[in-house]
Amino acid sequence: MIKKPFLGYFDLTRKKISLKDRSSNRFRMDKGEIICDFQDFSTHKVFLSGVVTSPILTDPAQWIYSAYMKSKKTFARDLDGEFLIFIYNKTNGRLEIYNNPYETTNFYYYMKDGLIIFSDSVKKLIVYIPGIEIDKKSIPTFLSTGFSPSEKMAIKDIYRLLPTEIMIIDEKGVKIENCWGKEFRFRRTEFRSLPKKLDEYERLFQKNISNFLKAAKTKDLGMFLSGGSDTSFVYFQSAKVYRKPIHTFTATYEGFGFDESPKAKAVTAMRNGVHHKVLLSADDLDLIPEVVRSCEEPLAGSALAFYVLSREASKYVDTIFTGDPGDSLWGEYYPVAQWQKYIGRMPFGLRAFFHLMSKQCLKVVDWERLWEVEHVLALFDKKEMNKDFMQRLCTYRHYRDDSLKKLLNFSTEKNRCRIEIEFNKDNFHDALIESKMFYGAYFYNITMSQKHAETFGMNFFAPYLSREIIGFINSLPEDWVNGGTSIQKLANEGIKRRFHKEALLRYLPKRYVYGLQQSFDVPWHALFNRRLKILENLLKRLKRRKWYNNDFLEKLFSEYPKQKIKPHEINELKHHGYRIYCLLILEVWYMIFVEKADKENVPLEKYLEI
Repeated sequence: MIKKPFLGYFDLTRKKISLKDRSSNRFRMDKGEIICDFQDFSTHKVFLSGVVTSPILTDPAQWIYSAYMKSKKTFARDLDGEFLIFIYNKTNGRLEIYNNPYETTNFYYYMKDGLIIFSDSVKKLIVYIPGIEIDKKSIPTFLSTGFSPSEKMAIKDIYRLLPTEIMIIDEKGVKIENCWGKEFRFRRTEFRSLPKKLDEYERLFQKNISNFLKAAKTKDLGMFLSGGSDTSFVYFQSAKVYRKPIHTFTATYEGFGFDESPKAKAVTAMRNGVHHKVLLSADDLDLIPEVVRSCEEPLAGSALAFYVLSREASKYVDTIFTGDPGDSLWGEYYPVAQWQKYIGRMPFGLRAFFHLMSKQCLKVVDWERLWEVEHVLALFDKKEMNKDFMQRLCTYRHYRDDSLKKLLNFSTEKNRCRIEIEFNKDNFHDALIESKMFYGAYFYNITMSQKHAETFGMNFFAPYLSREIIGFINSLPEDWVNGGTSIQKLANEGIKRRFHKEALLRYLPKRYVYGLQQSFDVPWHALFNRRLKILENLLKRLKRRKWYNNDFLEKLFSEYPKQKIKPHEINELKHHGYRIYCLLILEVWYMIFVEKADKENVPLEKYLEI
């Protein structure tokens, strides 16, 4: 694999820690020790995990050392890729760690009382922690979004290095610098020739894909393919570069009325790929403890689906591609920005009135689109509507603040990220894209698929993640990101990913490009309804936990089986399946990582038994 393991510590109090790893790649220092595959140079040691995709380097460590000696910390701005770099100064004992602009899963560290222990894995860290405690703020943070958009992990005193961050450790202590403000820029400009612009878009993808395949020395390539806009385009560009058949993997669900696999199979056949339809059934709920162990943190969403897909893919390929985070980069939430242009400029009283009217409508008309409208209007029903906007937007399908206060028996204060993206009336559209990329894609979408791919020994790559591609999309006029009239945009009926769909029309007929797009998610109602004993045992455990208001839990779990289900819908906001799933993930994570009450190879009902 291109990712390389590491484990190390610095103790400024000069206490002795014995690292249990038996690797021969040990490097002892005055105040600590590092176990990793360092390459030695005259004055420094260099460690590279992952790959540099630009520039292409025949000897990456030598290039990094030379560039660092010439430019010091600024050298990393000339690199692109999904990498982690250590540079250790043998003269003064200074260690510098550089994270790439995209990942939050490269570097975890425990820091307390002058001691820092760091590793590529949370599981490795907790072996050396005196006492494992949950960070109480992580509970409302996770339950409100299904992930944790912060550097703080769910275990107290454990953190992660964020995209673009540099950690410096020396005799003075630990210092963290971030360069995010210089990373994500919008320079929207008009263009003259659409065909030339489309050619440029394709060239950038093919270049990034080709560079990765060379650097990673890929032998057999696979893709998570839904047949939607993002994954299909990545598949076509990959097929132009990779000359062997590409394996594609699509999830389908037992008891669910929507199946993406026929479209994915047809797309695969257009470039002579090998398609794999992977069925997820209620039996796969037993895999949830394995999913949690792989993620190492509470993470909801499609984590189960990606785990099953990764397990299957590992039988055929050594590298897996994804279409993430195309939806984020192409303004997945663009109707929210359109609503802001009108609702956001109204006085608070009028905004509150419109929100109230939307709630009244839901009592009469049970339509999913109205549930979406109510959620959007709730975001503007605040005097300081721009404060924590992305965090509140991500409560879609989860627990809003009013529900959290009813659910939890302690403070609902959430963890905040040390990198904050501010919203205002002038930057709203672009801030929505930037924050969705940073908090949503890098903490959430990428993490769940990346973690599982690497658990099964595969290299993982998201071709969208390139400074050139991100910069290209961020340079397009706003109407080419998402087109249509104001009314169409307000009704969520505009031309989503307008420029991107023009590129897709080079490969697919209009009925494919402009047809129904289904988000890649899991219909929990279709799975839970076949194994209600899981929910019965989960409720008993949650009541015993004492974190929750038991009356609210009873109401939640008693309403669930009575709720009307539409077999072809996943994301019904009114439905409790996803909210219960989040409670399940948090409980299983706590059992494994804090209580050490893990059980292997048992049905989930028995796993949850008290």
